[in-house]
Amino acid sequence: MIRWASELSRPKIVSTIFEQSDQYRVILVAKPKSLPNVESIGNIYLPSQTSSTGQVPLSGIAKIEIVKSPLVISHLAQFPTVTISFNLAKGASLSNAVKDVHKAEQAVNLPPSITSCCRARRKRSRIRSRARCIC
Repeated sequence: MIRWASELSRPKIVSTIFEQSDQYRVILVAKPKSLPNVESIGNIYLPSQTSSTGQVPLSGIAKIEIVKSPLVISHLAQFPTVTISFNLAKGASLSNAVKDVHKAEQAVNLPPSITSCCRARRKRSRIRSRARCIC
């Protein structure tokens, strides 16, 4: 997915060419006049060795969609992750809260491809203790 004009109109380092003793930054900048609307991104031409003209439009090799998406996708190892945080009510126990979270997971029937890992921290005087549970 490609971000729209505000991102493309600012200089952006897209690659670095390394040589034996030097580095060269490859910077991408699009003129605002060349991108009057989102659909015009598909008209950006890229070099191609297989095209008869030596160039191919981006819309010829990529599907361009306008969608809302997260700005950042967190990962744990190679897998995308989502973090859900909560605070304990006064007097509530961490073990009961973790059990309630597991019950809620079972109630929504998550697919087998989704796993969960609960990590909790709580302060006891000056020592921090951690509790972990893996589903």
